[in-house]
Amino acid sequence: MSQKIFVLIATALLATLVSIPASADQITLGASNPGTTIDFAAGGGGINITGTNLAGSGLLQIGASSTVLTYVFSIVGTPHLNPIGSGNFSMPFVPGNQLNTTFTIGSSTLTGWWAFSVIKDNTSIPQFDGPGIFHVTAESGTAFSAFSVGGDYLADFTLSGVNPTLDAILDTGGETSGALSSGEIQIPEPATMVLLGSGLLGLATGFRRKMK
Repeated sequence: MSQKIFVLIATALLATLVSIPASADQITLGASNPGTTIDFAAGGGGINITGTNLAGSGLLQIGASSTVLTYVFSIVGTPHLNPIGSGNFSMPFVPGNQLNTTFTIGSSTLTGWWAFSVIKDNTSIPQFDGPGIFHVTAESGTAFSAFSVGGDYLADFTLSGVNPTLDAILDTGGETSGALSSGEIQIPEPATMVLLGSGLLGLATGFRRKMK
């Protein structure tokens, strides 16, 4: 009896996972324009972020369609990286001290802020991930209709030219700058969630019948 139930559950889960397509929908950030940087300096027990706005271009990928977009990072107040262990930092959202980005395609815009639970260091090219989120605060036009205001989307981006490491800056009180080299923001497909729900519903229904 228990073996049959196990087989039923495994079959239902497998069918659900096979039915879920890999999502290719995302915003891809290209390298920032020359002369734009994020500056890092030790202060207040962590690392403060200041600097010149990062601007550049990228792509909005929806299915097989891709559209060129432009982006601008804007630093509001002084965002802060908090040490959470050797070589790791976090950047929580703090109103009035945040890292924002606005994406533009024609007359359509998408704006939001970033937060990261873990920022890996120990390298001269820190990876902002672990996971990070891009929280949408405003959306207008039709190009970014896949995003919802108030929604959180998995994200990461990479900076180049940062030397020394963030850990070294914290320990020595130094400072350095970096430019954006790449990044992405994932857009979950609604169909994926529907298929997952259908698979779990089938699993529950089959399990209930077996129990009877």
